[in-house]
Amino acid sequence: MISKALLVLLSLALAQPGCARALHVRVRVPHPLGSAADGPVAVVIRIGDPRSPGGLAWSGAEGPTPRSTRAGVPNIVERRFLEEEASLRRAYPDEVIFEVRLAAEWEELARLGDYEIRLEDDRGTRWAPAEIASARLRSRSLQTTYQTWKAAQRVQTQDGLWTIWAPEEKPVREQLFFGGGTVHFRAADLVRPDTRALTLTLRSRARTLRFTWEFDLLKVTSIFSSRSF
Repeated sequence: MISKALLVLLSLALAQPGCARALHVRVRVPHPLGSAADGPVAVVIRIGDPRSPGGLAWSGAEGPTPRSTRAGVPNIVERRFLEEEASLRRAYPDEVIFEVRLAAEWEELARLGDYEIRLEDDRGTRWAPAEIASARLRSRSLQTTYQTWKAAQRVQTQDGLWTIWAPEEKPVREQLFFGGGTVHFRAADLVRPDTRALTLTLRSRARTLRFTWEFDLLKVTSIFSSRSF
């Protein structure tokens, strides 16, 4: 069973290339070398997509009109979030394995290979990945049409001078990219009984993602000499 911790960043515009943005989330879990460790723990950063609409919605293209009596009860359309997820899949004394899933409007932010990746413990010791297996990049195209009211306009016609308020449609086309992969770290004493935290950092020109797992204190009687999960 995979448990999740969420950092919800509301109304957060996606970082443009060249505009660095650091996002950090942490979760507290049982020590991975202890008997209480129950499997992978996923940490998720949810980034609100500013182009995604949200609110009351009716089915169909036209929606309700003043003369319509069959519009029915509206539904709620929630705004879209892009999820950046890292799962601590396995933790051994000499190896730690993470599963990473990325989603972004820009292809380079969804490619795991475009990030500088580091692992750091609570003592400040850092490791570079021993192996990175990138997943196949996928994409999805979306289109949304917004309707806004123009400011008042004065229009002269043959019938006289008019002040007009009129709706204006603004189509928005968007392409989302999805990527990720598996990251392996290998080193002697990478995870010790007294390790209190591990932080996985993904850094690019445009964005820094930081996922931290804080561990409960490990009792001496619960130390396993074999791999825990």
